[in-house]
Amino acid sequence: MFIVVLFSLIINEVMYNPYGPESGTDSPGDRNEYIELYNETDDTICIDGYFILDNMEKDSIVPFPDPYIYDFCDSCRITRFIPPHSYAVILDRDYLHQGEYFAPYKFGKNTVLLSTYDTDIGNGLSQTDNLFLLYRNDTVDTYGTPYTEDSLPLSTPDGVSVERLNPFYPDIADNWALSDSCTPGYRNSVSFERNISIDSVKVSLFMPHLLDTVIYTVYLSNKGWEEIGDFILTVRKEGEEERFLIPGPMDFLSSRTLSGRIVPQKRGLLSLEFFHNVLDENAEDDTIKMYLTVEVPQIVINEIMYNDTVEWVELYNASDITLNTGFIIKDRSGSCSHSTGKITFNPEEYIVITGDSLFSWRFPGVPFVYVKGFPTLNNSYETIYLLTENGVLLDSVYYTSGYGGYYGKSIEKINPYLPSSEKSSWKTCNDVNGGTPGRRNSVYTEFKGTRNSVSLSQHTLRYSLGEKIIFTFIADEGPVRFYLFSFDGKPYGMLHYEDNPMGEWSWDGYVHNRKLPPGPYVMYIEGKKFKQKEVIVIEE
Repeated sequence: MFIVVLFSLIINEVMYNPYGPESGTDSPGDRNEYIELYNETDDTICIDGYFILDNMEKDSIVPFPDPYIYDFCDSCRITRFIPPHSYAVILDRDYLHQGEYFAPYKFGKNTVLLSTYDTDIGNGLSQTDNLFLLYRNDTVDTYGTPYTEDSLPLSTPDGVSVERLNPFYPDIADNWALSDSCTPGYRNSVSFERNISIDSVKVSLFMPHLLDTVIYTVYLSNKGWEEIGDFILTVRKEGEEERFLIPGPMDFLSSRTLSGRIVPQKRGLLSLEFFHNVLDENAEDDTIKMYLTVEVPQIVINEIMYNDTVEWVELYNASDITLNTGFIIKDRSGSCSHSTGKITFNPEEYIVITGDSLFSWRFPGVPFVYVKGFPTLNNSYETIYLLTENGVLLDSVYYTSGYGGYYGKSIEKINPYLPSSEKSSWKTCNDVNGGTPGRRNSVYTEFKGTRNSVSLSQHTLRYSLGEKIIFTFIADEGPVRFYLFSFDGKPYGMLHYEDNPMGEWSWDGYVHNRKLPPGPYVMYIEGKKFKQKEVIVIEE
């Protein structure tokens, strides 16, 4: 279906999921929903003839019906007219009904307060709703990129809205993000005039050996409205700095990538810091810090039960060394467990850490380590840090409810050797008990990604980092297929098919006649009796 969009009044923010229960008498999940509009023109706009449509129901937009709301927002306006470059908020008619989380929002000065002719906004907003702002029968604006397949609508934690980055840019997935909380009647918390973002840093090896070559790729984008010229990106490695010129101009949502290499010279934790010199309005995405473990035994977070009466974290010894150490679990708020005390931790062994002695009731017969002060894990989003008893960071996981898991179901790594920081490394446990503490995960996938080459059968692989990547394969039986993925899991499809179980194939870095950007990728090689994943690197 073709949508004609007339830019003037836009959908700027959506609160689908307010704090509190979603159902029941006067539930805040119903009455505290809202849609924020923004008049991006130089003219006053009258709301007569405007409608809001969700997936089910079309509603007329009207002024908010209850002047009692002035007691909570004396600087707001109840009117049919939205001034130029001003905000209006469509509230549920029951917003002022008494109950838990009563009238929770602080509106910006001169915010126009609106509602709908019906008792709900649409038929009640849900996180799967696409939204249409209509003037008579014409579509003025949308949220959710209707009739397309992308990440919209976004899934939000309780009390977190979806905000538009740039009010002058269309409804596309890259122009929406989760708010810091919510901003009805104010400029959005994710919206900046100047904002160069370091979105992510990918590395080809998380656990290199001494003198291994580690390829890193930095992904940058302009998330501000203003065009940015040339700037400097600095890479700091153990106090030494290397500077790179990032060419401009970069307009809104344009991106750049930079690849480089590091050769570790000593064992231990190798600290890396990436930052730019643009003076922008959002310092939170100007810097990324990370650590590589160089020939250090690696302990990883392998399973998390964050939404249950008994919460716990499972660790896995991914090294080939027996350790005798203690561990500390910490969350994003700073809450920190006591040290577990010395634990003998054998290779490929699991250890469960919890702060609830009822774990033995929830999972009878499964050994666990009880610690005082185990943090209460957030069900919506959380960061868990795993540290040694001396405070050295071993692993960390940032998760949201979108990673999987729900009440009584854990999230599990599909393989302990995958990076904990990637959403694609985690899935919901499918075991009938809701978790698999102390044993292999129910979603386990057979491969290891810690080193450049892992042999799973009679199979060899060779590649170079020059103009072509050369694969030499010897399998027990054919055929052999080559599939390519981005480092964060985006599939590019099957690149090559071989009937024979042995041979050589060279690849020049092109997919569908387009050269891929420099950086690390994952090649998945599948034969009749083996499967293997390999990190490959495309250079400038």
